[in-house]
Amino acid sequence: MRAAVLRLGSMLGWEPRDIIAFTEGLTNCSWRRCGCDEFEVVLEEYLAMGLAIQGKVARRRLRAQSAISAKREERDDAYAG
Repeated sequence: MRAAVLRLGSMLGWEPRDIIAFTEGLTNCSWRRCGCDEFEVVLEEYLAMGLAIQGKVARRRLRAQSAISAKREERDDAYAG
């Protein structure tokens, strides 16, 4: 599990020292003493972060689509008017 924590943390763009600091801060346990329970907490936090990022991306996409639709409506109204 230690390798999974390091691999997934690196996918977030974090350096090993940052992943270790995050793990220690989240679990209140030194990296060397972390076991499956602590690493599971970290992996669950990664999942929560990923879901939050996906939600934010989806909201931004909707806002962008709404803005495009509004501009099209304005353009169509201008041509019709």
